[in-house]
This record gives sequence, C-alpha cells and structure tokens, in this order.
Amino acid sequence: MKPCCEEKPGLIIEISSIKILTALLLFSLEAFSQIPINGFCKYNRFDIDSGFTNLFALNYNDDSYTDLVLYNPAKRDIETLDGNQSLSFTSPRKYKIPSEISLIRNIIDKNNKVTGYAYSSRKRMNVGLISFAKNGKPLVTNEIKLNSYPENISVSDINGDSEPEFLISGKSFDGLSILTNEKRKLKETKILRNSVYSFSQFMNINRDGFPDIAAFNVASLNLDLFYNNGNGQFDKVRSIPFSENINSLRAFDLDLDSFEDIIISKQNSIEILYASFNSSFDVIKIIKTKYNPEKIIIGDFNKDGKMDIAYLDTKTGTLSILFGKDNRDFYPEVIYCRKDGCTDLVPYYSKFINGIALISKYGSLYLISNFTSVPEEFNISLGVNQQGLNYFDHNHDGISDLCYIDNVEHKLDLIIRNTSEIPSLFYSIPLVGEETKIYSDYLGKNKVAFYCYSEGKKLIESVKIDFTNLSIEKKTFYVQNNIVGIKAEHNDANEVKLFLVQLNNGKLSLSVFHSIDVNYLNSTYTVADNVVNVSYGKENSRILFFWQYNSDSLILYRASFDNNFENPEIKYSIKSNKDNSILSLTGNFFTNNKDSYFTIIHSPELNQTLILSGNTVSIVERKEIIGEIAVSDINRFYVTASNFKGLDKIFFCSGIDKNIKKVDLLNKGKNIIISPVTDAQYAGDYFIKNMDMRSFHLVYSNNKENCITIKQLP
Repeated sequence: MKPCCEEKPGLIIEISSIKILTALLLFSLEAFSQIPINGFCKYNRFDIDSGFTNLFALNYNDDSYTDLVLYNPAKRDIETLDGNQSLSFTSPRKYKIPSEISLIRNIIDKNNKVTGYAYSSRKRMNVGLISFAKNGKPLVTNEIKLNSYPENISVSDINGDSEPEFLISGKSFDGLSILTNEKRKLKETKILRNSVYSFSQFMNINRDGFPDIAAFNVASLNLDLFYNNGNGQFDKVRSIPFSENINSLRAFDLDLDSFEDIIISKQNSIEILYASFNSSFDVIKIIKTKYNPEKIIIGDFNKDGKMDIAYLDTKTGTLSILFGKDNRDFYPEVIYCRKDGCTDLVPYYSKFINGIALISKYGSLYLISNFTSVPEEFNISLGVNQQGLNYFDHNHDGISDLCYIDNVEHKLDLIIRNTSEIPSLFYSIPLVGEETKIYSDYLGKNKVAFYCYSEGKKLIESVKIDFTNLSIEKKTFYVQNNIVGIKAEHNDANEVKLFLVQLNNGKLSLSVFHSIDVNYLNSTYTVADNVVNVSYGKENSRILFFWQYNSDSLILYRASFDNNFENPEIKYSIKSNKDNSILSLTGNFFTNNKDSYFTIIHSPELNQTLILSGNTVSIVERKEIIGEIAVSDINRFYVTASNFKGLDKIFFCSGIDKNIKKVDLLNKGKNIIISPVTDAQYAGDYFIKNMDMRSFHLVYSNNKENCITIKQLP
C-alpha cells in the first residue's frame, strides 16, 4: 500500500454538446417583502404540568416582570408563575378553585390601571370576580349564577360612575347581559333575550365618551351595533352582514387614529373594519391567512410604532404574525412556529421585553420575545423547520446572516442581522420543490444568489436577490444527473460560472453553467465511471478528490475545477474489494497546503485513515478513532476554521454520544486526536462560524425545538 505514481488508467473526458436548457420551470423578476422583525424572534420553552389549556398574563406582585396564570377548566386547577429577569419563572404554585374557569379578563379603571379580574365559568354558568395575592394565590371574591352558559366578558364603565360593568355573551348564552357590582354583589340586567351572540365587545363607536357594544349574532350572521344612551341603556342602531360565523371579535385602534376599529377573525382570514368620525365602518380590509386564526392578539411586537396582529391556529398549533405597515397595510404573514397541542396565547410585557406566550396541553410553555442583547447561547424561532441551515453575508460587513429552507412552508427563509448582531430583517421566498441544501454566492453590491438543491436529486432552484432594490430573480431547472455539490466563480466582469458535481450510479460528471440572460448555457463533462466517493473543498478551493474502484483496487484521484476535471492525477491506491465505507473531507488543515485531504476507509477487512498533504501521505490505523468517526454520518461533518488563525478543523456530530467533537491532525496527520467540543443532542444541520468578532459559535437547527440554536464555543 503506497502512493501511486504509475501512469493513469484510461480516464475518458466526454464533452457533451453545448445546449440551452429547455426544462426551465419558473422565471420571475418581482418585488418581495423585507419584513422588519427587529429582534422579535427569541425563543424559549419551559416545562409545565400537562393538562393546562388556558393562559393569562398579569402582574400580581407589582414588580417589573410579567407573571402568568395557567388554568385547567376541567379540573379546577390553577398554577401561578412569578416572572423574573431574563424571561425566567419561578416554580409553579398550585391551587384549587371552586369553579371551572373558562376565561379571565382585566378590570381596568379610568387611569388605565388594573384593579381586579373577572372570570366566567361556562360549565357552572357562573361569572365572578377573582383576585391574586402577591404570592399568586387566587381568591374568588364574588360570583353570580346565570341561567345559561357564559363564555365571553368585556369590561368597561358604561355610565360614568367609575364602577366597572361586565358585558356577557357566548355561543350558548341567552342574548346579552350586563352585570353590575352593587354592594359587593353582582346583579344581571338583560339587554336582549332569545338570541345568541357568540362574541361581544364594549367599544366607543359614536365617540360620545360612553362605551357602546359590537356583538356578533350567530343566527343572522350579523355584527350588531348598539349605542349607549349615556345611562347604561343600549339600543341596536345598525347591523353589518357577514357570510359565515367568526372565530373572534376585538375592538382596538389599529391605525392609531384615535378611533376604535373592529377586528374579526374567520376561517383563513382576518377582517378589519376601520372606524371613522361618522362610525360608518365602510373601509374594510380583508387579510387572507395561511392558517385558521382561531385566537388573535394585538400589540407592537417588533417595536416599530405600528400595531401587529398575531394569531394561533389550535388545530395545527401554528403561531403566525402580521406586522403592521403604514397606510393600514400589513406585511405578508410570518410563520413563527408550530407546536403540538397549543390551545391559547397571550401578549406579555416585562422590563425592556415584550413577547407572546403560548401554552400546550402537553406540558409546555413557549415564549417568543425580542432580543435586547445577544447572550452566549440563544434560540431563534422563525418558520416550522430549518433545513439546509447555512450562512451568508449580504453586504460583506463581516456580520453573518442566516439562510435555511422551511420544507413545511416550502420557502427559502433569510434572516439579516444588524450591526448589533441581532436579527432585524426577515425574507421568505416560495420554492417549488423540497430541497435540503443551500449554496450561497455573493454577487457584489448587496446581491446574493442562493442555489437550493438536494444531494442525489436533479432539481435546482436559483434565487438571486438584490437587497438594495428588493428585487428577486427565480429560476427552476433540472440537470441530467444526481447532484453531489455546487460551486460558483466570477470573472472580472462578474459573470457567473456555476459548477455542478454529479454522481449517478458510479458515473462522475461535471456540468458547467454560464449565465446568459434568462437561460443557462450548459456544458457537461463525463469524468469517470465506477466512482464510489467524492469530496471537494470550501468556497475558495479549486480541487476535487474522488475514489474509483478498478478491478481489485481503490484509486484516489485529484482533479481541478480549473480545467473541468480533465486529466485527474492519481494520488494513492490500495488493494480492496467494493465492500467499503468511505468518508472523505477536504480542507486547509496544514499551513503549507490549502488542499489537504482526509479520508477513512472502513470495512470488515480494512480500517485505515489517510491524510494527504501535497504529495505527502500519512496512514493511521487506530481502530478506536476510526471506529467512532466511521459510524458517524458524512452529513454530520463540517470543515471550518475554529479560531481566527485561519486553519481548518474537522468537526463532527458523534454517532455514539451525539456531541460535537473536533478532530485535530497533528504532525501532518501522523497523529489524530478527537476531543469533545460541546453538547448537541438534538442538532440537525449545523455550521461553526464566528457570529461576532470575539468568538466562534455552533449554529444548528434544533430538531427537538424546531428552532435555530446558537452556542458560543469555549
């Protein structure tokens, strides 16, 4: 077993005729949205007891942090969690209460201060008042038994006496009722009988200073408006027809013009009835949604001074946000996450932090919040999953941005980080296929090309983005053979040449694509048959290595992209049969050579590590090292610099203990040391990069949480 220097076998280069690809499926040049998330994507999860389905945010201990109340209507259980700094919570305190609470609402005085809380119990047909001690202990202080099933509560002072009244409605409740608190006893007054209003809301419709009522009639499918005469009596003055039942009804000044608007969610849409000085509500905006907005909340989540709408689809557990723009417009919705068993969401506000809390009946509490700084370890949640996770630098400012493929939503997602290294802008581009890898290519002047593909498949989706004028060019096409990898180079005129390495049933080929207007001009070179393994280096490497099985030998070749792999050079050969597992990596492992090569040949009869640096070959046959590396998936290896000195290291996610480990090649590969780097039990696709100017980080798609995790390396 020695390096080969004999003449090369008959490797034939066949150049196919140059042709224009006709399988062009999609081309578009279109504007796309730059969505200002402004750091609103920080993700945390907390374990809670299972079975809790409802969530309420409050501040019962009057500190600077939001507290949470979890309740389980079926079992009359309540748990309270004290909020602390850094979005942490104390261990829950558990309590039993006398009623199966369905809903809790704030009681707010004229100074916008929370003075108490009202609740409804559908099962017991009760409405009551509840308070919370500074340690979170609940106390039911007053309640009234009704003759039907209350669900929804709206609270306001309807007659100017500084005392709150409660508007009651529900899908199985008789009409509309007003509850007043007289001498510490709740008293019911019926506004309407013999009708059903699924939702009702106090709001100032005619701007006379007294709250009116908007209520949705289930039978007529009308939104009925009731005016307050100033004495707490209501008359129906108008009905707005709808074609179907609704999920929710809210009153909120969305466009900040001092008029309360009506926000209604329906199956796969949100309708906004904008108010005006004459209360006509004739300006209606309909927003189609990807999922069913069963529950909605409103707030300025990205802190840009505009109101946003977040919704939860409980069937899929999907959280989606519509960020507000100017002129009563909204950006395309952003899918933030999908979590099984999610049943409720609330906005919450703590010191310097605002966010959204989600509760799952399976025992999880999820928080999405804004970044105020970048900690040593954190999670980012944007999208349902994050495949092909990679980095790019859209304007060459030294701050790495993130790209990945959401194969549930079929989109290429991009996260741009600002100079504070906080995610600030989000882009999402529809894809046709279900690719798993991304190759990015900087084209200059804030232009980047993204090539989405899957190893072993033939489909490529090219997405070229101009981040300055927010335009996008998309092409989708097929190639002749299964793709192994992609590289790109530019000439002085910045014309792109795209190299596609392909391997199909042992046939190694190279396709070279020249960008010409809207088409790609393609030349395909057949390099070798009986190829069993291929490896090439990172962006700046021009070298490819491949193993070819020939009779009873494995032969290692070195080829160059510069001449389209013509006349590959034999570097090594070994006697072996075809029953081998070969793992190979290329990188700048040594100071004197940028095209070093590391390979492991593993089989029942042969266990060998080969390190090639220039013409120097080192052989290592340590079974314990070979064994751990060989059982790890080649897709779990990553070659990169791990410090600012520039030399590459080999990292891999161990198939034995799932930790990220580092392979050091000492003495030109004659000695190999494997050392642990960090825990990564649920790591999917990953890379290692200096995500700031101080440290290197492990960045990976977290398969347990379906988020992106970034950890500073020691």
